[in-house]
Amino acid sequence: HKGKVRKFDVGDVTENGITSIALSPAGDVWMGAFGGLGKYKKETDNIHWYTRSDGVPSPYVNQIDFDGEGKLWCATS
Repeated sequence: HKGKVRKFDVGDVTENGITSIALSPAGDVWMGAFGGLGKYKKETDNIHWYTRSDGVPSPYVNQIDFDGEGKLWCATS
């Protein structure tokens, strides 16, 4: 889908919206949202959501970023 804009149904987990989007060093797209942490899966062309039941400390993920080693960091509240 190079160079094209696509619309995705991000599901109910986002509740009121996406708060942050970051590209990992491996090329994966990650999203922070009001309901958890999402990762776009190229293989299935959908978004997998990680929530408190997966170990995300808070349902509200304010910001996401990657450090120099490629580790994902999340700011939650």
